[in-house]
Amino acid sequence: MWLLLRRCGASKPRAVGHEGRQMQPLVRFDSSYYKYPTSICRGYWGRYPLDMDLSVEDRERRAEWLDNARRLSGTPFHEHVLSRYGGAADYSLFTGVLQTHGIFAERFFHSAVRHRILAEMVADPKELESLKTLKDSAWGYDSPFGRKGSVGVFFVVDHLFEQHLLRAIADRDAYSALARWYGLRSSPRRCAICGSSYRLIDLPDWAYAGSNGTHVCCLQCPIVERPSKNALLPHVREFAQACGFVPFANAVPLNHSFTCRLSPEQWPSVFVAYGKMGGVDHVKAKWTSWFRALASSGVLPDGVMATSRGVRCLAKDGHECRSLDEQRIDDWLTAHSLPHEREPLYPTHPVLNPRGKRRADWLVGDVYLEYFGLTGEKAYDKKTDEKVVLAAQLGTTMVPVYPSDMMSLDEALRRLLTQT
Repeated sequence: MWLLLRRCGASKPRAVGHEGRQMQPLVRFDSSYYKYPTSICRGYWGRYPLDMDLSVEDRERRAEWLDNARRLSGTPFHEHVLSRYGGAADYSLFTGVLQTHGIFAERFFHSAVRHRILAEMVADPKELESLKTLKDSAWGYDSPFGRKGSVGVFFVVDHLFEQHLLRAIADRDAYSALARWYGLRSSPRRCAICGSSYRLIDLPDWAYAGSNGTHVCCLQCPIVERPSKNALLPHVREFAQACGFVPFANAVPLNHSFTCRLSPEQWPSVFVAYGKMGGVDHVKAKWTSWFRALASSGVLPDGVMATSRGVRCLAKDGHECRSLDEQRIDDWLTAHSLPHEREPLYPTHPVLNPRGKRRADWLVGDVYLEYFGLTGEKAYDKKTDEKVVLAAQLGTTMVPVYPSDMMSLDEALRRLLTQT
């Protein structure tokens, strides 16, 4: 019907819910402001991967950035970073991310290498001070580098990203691939949900990254309803069924730890189901707890108990787990005959674990295993960084598992078979 109305020149009808109220957009942002290249968050630095479709002013900024990036490539800071943290496979990783996410590659590259580099950085207590001295000398000003490395790692990863980007711009194959990505994404497309016309390159970089690079949805579809408490439960069930797993309370369209578990084919159905139930916050407002709503809707499997902090369930070996993902990991360890201790204490550390009360999720032989299930939440990420730093400074081996690993758990945990 809408397509017929469009052919007749009619304007798009306003979306209204079942109770006659206008529905809210899936994600709120000012689409008149976020236009390429403003959509790239660091555009004011002039760090544009391409020189296409830039204004004269933006081209000047880009030229200035390129000159500065080349200058930094001749500093002791650059030599130190590349020799110590520049893995041989990193450029290949970078170009892969560039081909997949184009102008939005930065956040994905940071996420892919951050914890590896953080662990390497803090293993030597003197390294942070050396890096800060070299960095301040290269940039020409003092900056807070972070006592535990969580701030310092940004400067290191960011420099690697910038230098890889500089290399890619001069690399004919890499630059051609990036130009092809841009050509395909700069043309107007129709949103698979609401039918609106939009350009993928105009999405804010934080929205693109949070949605894990959704390319079928404009993210501003007016589909978020506000059903009553009694009408909510069928929509909660529909949402969980569309996801294909029991979603956590952080299951929102711009949380990468949630969206990374969805295939592109799932995006439309998951986002539509999310809108029908009014979003997770609406469910929590009506039911006081997301997990209470899950339990009441019948979504939780038998033997799983909802609590104020999530769910509790038993693994096959009797271990109590705080989420279905943890249960699945624990069962994997049992299935592969790997003896494991649940929630072991880390050794003490005078700064990071002075009272010896910090715990891992599992101890498998001499290896600490962590499931970072809420990656993307600021307070949680801070604790994650602290655990990475603690393991590095203690000289212990810690294997991290992230939500994106749940789609290929065998691959994520295979290294345990050789380390224990």
